[in-house]
Amino acid sequence: MKSIRLFAVVLAALFFTAFVPNARAGMLDKRITVIFSQPVEIPGLVLPAGTYVFERADTSQHVVRIFNANETHVFATLLTVPEYLLNPVDKTVITLEERATGAPEAVQAWFYPGDTSGEEFLYMNSAEGGQK
Repeated sequence: MKSIRLFAVVLAALFFTAFVPNARAGMLDKRITVIFSQPVEIPGLVLPAGTYVFERADTSQHVVRIFNANETHVFATLLTVPEYLLNPVDKTVITLEERATGAPEAVQAWFYPGDTSGEEFLYMNSAEGGQK
């Protein structure tokens, strides 16, 4: 009886070791390092020129975290909505939106290589109180 129980525990451990990391790896692959030569706006914050890591959170397809270059500080955890393309992109694409004169451009969307869907960033328009 003990040997059957031990075998079941070992089998369960092998199963989780073999399959669980692969299940999470698909989400954690959605990570890029970006270098901005000028300040850019993200919802609620302006990032100075520099290196950042964008990661789609493994808890949801539509949550993006933005870290510093060595991933020791999270600048923002943002809810996003899907943005779609007709054809997958070959390399990472970040689209920027122009703002008023003198204001930094804003990150509008992020597309990961090989995907036809990306993450659109949501901004509040303070004059209207709605999404922009």
